[in-house]
Amino acid sequence: MAHSAASCVQFEGKDRPAISEVIAKLEEAVELVHGKTRNWQLIESRQLLAER
Repeated sequence: MAHSAASCVQFEGKDRPAISEVIAKLEEAVELVHGKTRNWQLIESRQLLAER
């Protein structure tokens, strides 16, 4: 993510990524975060059910 952010602030427009590339990288990051969150919630829910 840091590399993507740094490339967005390049002085020359030709050195910056297209907005579609930025959006794709952000979507990947969101999926990674939410995927991990959902997996953790699923594991935690299963553990709670197993304890009952």
